[in-house]
Amino acid sequence: DTVFIKWAMKALLTWNNETYSENYVQLHGTKDKIILPQYVNPDFWIEEGTHIMIYSLADTVNSIIAQHL
Repeated sequence: DTVFIKWAMKALLTWNNETYSENYVQLHGTKDKIILPQYVNPDFWIEEGTHIMIYSLADTVNSIIAQHL
């Protein structure tokens, strides 16, 4: 849905978050085509991970999350 994608990208780019958690771990896929890797600085890179890596690489993602709980 192009209308949703345009809305989501604008919301992401103009988000003005004022509350930051001190305890978080950021994971990002090396093949993400929605939030491009060159624009993020995650704690963990998931090799071959895409924007839906929570499904396609669930074991890898879950393992990292479990280590940090």
